[in-house]
Amino acid sequence: MHTSYALALDGPLAAACLTAAERRACAALPGAVRRRDWRAGRLAAKRAVRAARLPAARLTVSISHVAGRAAAVAAPAPSRVGIDLERAGAVRPAQARYFLTRAERRLARRLGLTTLWTLKEAAWKALGADDATPFAALEVHADPHGGVEGVSLHGRRHRARALVARPWPGFVLAVVWLSEGR
Repeated sequence: MHTSYALALDGPLAAACLTAAERRACAALPGAVRRRDWRAGRLAAKRAVRAARLPAARLTVSISHVAGRAAAVAAPAPSRVGIDLERAGAVRPAQARYFLTRAERRLARRLGLTTLWTLKEAAWKALGADDATPFAALEVHADPHGGVEGVSLHGRRHRARALVARPWPGFVLAVVWLSEGR
């Protein structure tokens, strides 16, 4: 299975890659910050799709963007994959009680809060969870070395693997793939 991920920055290249319909959709977004992130996300998605070497209709694509930077992952459908990009240090200790499970508190000490948040957000996307589902209903399971080996949503466990990277100074990226079976 060929999975690819791509990075992008907003700028002239990101603006130039947009179709006429995408330019209209971008222009309709509220605020310059949102438009900047959206353009970068579109460029990253197009790069990931191109690198996957399959028609877009045969791919699962996930996009994340922040601060004019974006990352996207593309994998053959029906793969379940998600990606998240955050600023390093964006998640504060006071926020942990809203999204960490008891078991994840130990993992957070090892990985850091922002890294665990990005892993959970990427898993959330891979699972297709909706906004009505509490974030604490999702749990990341790690092996003794801190590597992701599974995720649970409402107690239903799925095998998973993950990639954590620092694509730019001050940013954390996580990609989570769900494996077939449980």
